[in-house]
Amino acid sequence: HLDSRALVYLAMGRLDEANRDLDAAIAVAPNGLYYFHKAQVLLSLDRKPEAKTAWGRSRLLGLQTHQLHPLERPVYEQTEQKLRQVMGGSGEG
Repeated sequence: HLDSRALVYLAMGRLDEANRDLDAAIAVAPNGLYYFHKAQVLLSLDRKPEAKTAWGRSRLLGLQTHQLHPLERPVYEQTEQKLRQVMGGSGEG
């Protein structure tokens, strides 16, 4: 599964590969979870405006904290907080 592999790449610091896998996953089946993961990768790449766009798309596609695995919820909240700090506003795009 491309999204899962992208998360492994993200954890390993292989950000370009993670980004490519997420682009491919989104092309096949765009959903809020994939865009959330893409926002994480883009933040790690210091591509903040693109990260905010990906975050906004995740929200538009209906992603909410309660839909995430409990272990992923703190990362979601950290990502939202980082986006608020670097871009200002609500973090909702």
